[in-house]
Formats: sequence, structure tokens, C-alpha cells
Amino acid sequence: MISGSGEIINKLGVNGSVFELYYIQPLIKKHMFLRVGGVYFDYNYYNPNFIWGSQAESDMTVKNSYILMDIRF
Repeated sequence: MISGSGEIINKLGVNGSVFELYYIQPLIKKHMFLRVGGVYFDYNYYNPNFIWGSQAESDMTVKNSYILMDIRF
């Protein structure tokens, strides 16, 4: 339904857990939508791209909330 995304961090690249909750409200039928949501990232390791040796465990979390308006012409 929404064509674009305002995400800064890719959810598929996280070595851990990711949760996303959002609500889409149509404002003008088929032309304008408002999306309000939040994303929670819980990393298990500091650098998931490190391939040599063992990885250090992480307790890092990222919380992101957003408002996105999509207008179609």
C-alpha cells in the first residue's frame, strides 16, 4: 500500500530481533495516506558482518518512531 519507506536501518541486516508496529490511515481515498509507527531493534552481536573469530555479544537496542505521509498523483 505504501510505496516508500523512511527507514534508516535495514531490518533484514540485524543479527537479533526486530519488531515493527504501524497503523495506516487513509486521508483521501487512493491518493493520501498517513502512516504512524515504531520499530524496535535488539542486536545480539556488535558486528554481524565480522567473519573472523568469535563475535562479542551486545546489549544494544534501537527504538525508532515515525510519521510518514504518502501522496499519490
